[in-house]
Amino acid sequence: MKAFSEVYDVCVVGGGFAGFSAALKSAKLGMETILVEECSTWGGVSCSSMHQFICGLYPYSETCPDETLNNGISRDLEEEMKKSGYAQMQRIGNVYVLEFVPEALQCYFKKHVQSQKKLKVVFNAKVVKVHSINQVIEELSIEHLQNVHTIKCRTVIDASGKGEVLYLSGASYDIAPATKRQLAAYAIKIKGVHKTLRLNQLKVFYYLAKAVKSGVLDNHLRFGSWISNNKSDEGVLRISIIPRDTKYCLEEIQSQAQLIHNLLKNEIEEFKDSEIVYFAPSVSEREGIRMMGLYVLSEEDVLSGRKFDDGVVKGAWPIEFWHQNHGPRYRYLPRDQYYEIPMRCLVSNDFFNLFAAGRCISVSSRALASTRVTGTCLALGEASAEIAFSYLNR
Repeated sequence: MKAFSEVYDVCVVGGGFAGFSAALKSAKLGMETILVEECSTWGGVSCSSMHQFICGLYPYSETCPDETLNNGISRDLEEEMKKSGYAQMQRIGNVYVLEFVPEALQCYFKKHVQSQKKLKVVFNAKVVKVHSINQVIEELSIEHLQNVHTIKCRTVIDASGKGEVLYLSGASYDIAPATKRQLAAYAIKIKGVHKTLRLNQLKVFYYLAKAVKSGVLDNHLRFGSWISNNKSDEGVLRISIIPRDTKYCLEEIQSQAQLIHNLLKNEIEEFKDSEIVYFAPSVSEREGIRMMGLYVLSEEDVLSGRKFDDGVVKGAWPIEFWHQNHGPRYRYLPRDQYYEIPMRCLVSNDFFNLFAAGRCISVSSRALASTRVTGTCLALGEASAEIAFSYLNR
């Protein structure tokens, strides 16, 4: 790849759902855009952890929704994926989600990005330094293929999920203590599971709880989840992980996952001949650094369905907080209601040209338990690009 020598209107950090839509919209608006992603594929942690549902796309309705809550890229993706036959709306409990084929979603990302001549994408790269003057970020140093390149950027969108630019720039942020954060998760793919398990997936939760009660597993491990693939003998097992401030030890976590798989093989007939065929490359965190923006969205704002004069994204997903001792707890909005995320939640309090999308936006810990889902992140990415465009044309 040629050396970074261009000046970019927008630098998007992170290639998850928020980063994808931020970069795509930026390019569509005619801005010279670069996207930097640490991994080698699209979709971020959501795809590497084998998620099969896009949550937060639809209104919170008793009846089947006619369309997505937000328009733009969110609606375009939903309609195109459904039309192609690679996605379908499903009701799970009280909410509607979009179930998708992961490989087809990757193709969707690639197809739409490749059509944009003003968009450059760099995988296996990360930001290592932020250069700023007078509350304006001017350059980013990016490590790629063991070389460090410095690029000039007029605006920056942190869609990393981990707040990489926020942290490196010295921008103010908030983060809950590790003991108060939501449970993280780690995923493994298991092959050779008998299809009859689909009819009684509660067996998995029963035996996890039984193992915790007998002292074989720690308490938080009973809050795992199992999702069967309806078209094969595969499924994804997610185990809960206690959040920490230091680096996770993947070897230790994978050993724990193998222990749980062996337990299921011994206790559940459908797992008897199964094997682990894939370990996720990283832990999926539900909560991390949150930017201190011009406004901090609160739990009360979410549950009351509050609207704002500068509202840019609609949300209706419940507050889904994964408590370390009690597991997932849900608090719902009234039916057919939604809240708005104001533009101010996407704008840094410290830098004029730094914006956030996805999990990094300016919200409280509890509000994040609603705003963090992928459907909302898609809309947040698009909104952040529009804010960057307005800033450059102010």
